[in-house]
Formats: sequence, C-alpha cells, structure tokens
Amino acid sequence: MADSRLALASEPAAGFVIEIPGVPRPKKRPRSGQGRTFTPAETREAEEAVRAAWILAGRPYVPGTFMMHATFMFSRPARSRAKAPGTADVDNLLKLALDALNGFAFDDDRLLVDVRAVKAWAPEPASRIEVRPAVV
Repeated sequence: MADSRLALASEPAAGFVIEIPGVPRPKKRPRSGQGRTFTPAETREAEEAVRAAWILAGRPYVPGTFMMHATFMFSRPARSRAKAPGTADVDNLLKLALDALNGFAFDDDRLLVDVRAVKAWAPEPASRIEVRPAVV
C-alpha cells in the first residue's frame, strides 16, 4: 500500500492567484487626529481593490499555514534613470496585500511561513498575488 503522504504530495496544491490592475500601492501608516486613529483613504481604497480581485477569483480560501509570492509591476517612465521600479518599499506593498486578504483568503497573516516579494518593470502596472498552502 502506498504511503498516503506521497499521494498527497503529488496532488496539485490548492491556492489562488489574483491580479490587481493599476499602480501598486503601499500600506500607509495610520493617521491620528481629533483624538482618534484612522487608516488613510488611499490605503482603504487599495485594500478594497485587492479584495475585489479576490472576490472576482471566487473568494478562494487557504486554511492553515500558507506561502505568498507577490510581484508588483511598475511602468518605466520614458526618461527614467531609476534603478529600481516604483518608489514604495516592497515590505509596505506586501503589507497592504496581506492586510487586505487577512481573515478573508486566509485565517491570519501570522500563519504566513514563506514569502517572496518582487518589484519589477512591466508594460502595464499591476500586482500579482499568489497564495498557496505551505508544508511545514
């Protein structure tokens, strides 16, 4: 009788890929005013765009530990000497995607055990987020 772990390992992994059109946006720091703390509107709108792409993908869910690979694509300006795409820090770009999907596509971002985030030049700006179950 075959080992069930081998059978499971050969099955395709469940997970999903979503693409969010437009310039990738970083997570901005919370703001304070009038005795309260709030999330900037730009961050809320960017998180809503990520969730909208997730909804269009059929509301996929990955239980337990997971991995995330994110590619943030920026258009190269015609007269740019920039060595790196975009001005946002890659960790803040990743944080926005994680926070937008937290509690929806996965239980909690603390279950993230493998991550890769890349900023790249591309003809059209967009973000590509891949989430898969992780084996730990």
